Parts: sequence; C-alpha cells; structure tokens
Amino acid sequence: MIYTGGPAHDPTPRAAAAAVRQLLEGRITRKGLMSPEACIDPEPFVTRVLEDCGVTMTRQITTVSRIS
Repeated sequence: MIYTGGPAHDPTPRAAAAAVRQLLEGRITRKGLMSPEACIDPEPFVTRVLEDCGVTMTRQITTVSRIS
C-alpha cells in the first residue's frame, strides 16, 4: 500500500506506538507469545491509531423492520 501523504501518514509506526502505550498503561495484561488480536481490544486500538493519523470515524446504526 502506498500512502500518498508521505511517511507522516503511514499508520504502521502509529500502531506500534499505540500498542506500546496500551502496554505501559496496563491495558494489555496477557503474557506470552500471541497474536495482537488475542490481547488487544480492537475498537479502542484502531480508533486511537486512526485519530493519530488525523482520521475520525463515526458509527451509524440503521434498523430495518418489515412492514406487514
């Protein structure tokens, strides 16, 4: 993937920094060798990384029901 905004917009180092930040804050408590998915809550992690990259997310929930 090529980031057109240059290295400043590459999320890779920001994701690593976010993981280290969570480790230092005590939010990662599992020990041993495991995948990130096994020990990092994805929603706050991804939200933080995207915010650090200048991206904001919104959530829209639409409920559809059948009309009889």
